[in-house]
Amino acid sequence: MYETEENFDPLMSTAEAAKYLGTTTGVLAVYRCKGSKEDLPYFKDGKKVCYLKSTLDKYRAAHTIQIATI
Repeated sequence: MYETEENFDPLMSTAEAAKYLGTTTGVLAVYRCKGSKEDLPYFKDGKKVCYLKSTLDKYRAAHTIQIATI
């Protein structure tokens, strides 16, 4: 299947993902360690760690706290 704009899911490096999530590359490295309670899927392309933008969006949505207004 060819990628079109409708199904294109950009890859992000660890540095890009950290910036996008508002955290550090060190925190993402800890999340990748075995036994981490955080479920943030990633994959490796050789030595390079990559994240899909859609995965990061889902992670942000799942970790967003809604504050009730009074």
